[in-house]
Amino acid sequence: MCNCRSYNRPELGGSMAETPVRYRDFFPHSQKEFVCLDTCIVEQVKAVWAAGIETGGCCCGHNHAVTPQLFVRFPKDVERACQVLAETDSRDWNVLVWSKSGQPQPRMDQ
Repeated sequence: MCNCRSYNRPELGGSMAETPVRYRDFFPHSQKEFVCLDTCIVEQVKAVWAAGIETGGCCCGHNHAVTPQLFVRFPKDVERACQVLAETDSRDWNVLVWSKSGQPQPRMDQ
């Protein structure tokens, strides 16, 4: 487990603040210049971005024994994201497809 602090669930504890990462370094066309990531998954998410996979969000689980989640923008990217995460992290991950409705599409566990 990590010591990350959730910006929207501070009652979960944790003392490690989120890490701002320049999203445009990976996706220059994006309207987002920076995004904040849970510190314990920064390197894994950056590896996914380096593989050309755009994400809509992620979560490490914030100090609890839950599986980290990564939301990819396109269904075609689920399998490759799972591969990248397996290469860069020993944890199991839930990789989901983000939808504009805000409801995640069915997940594919790594």
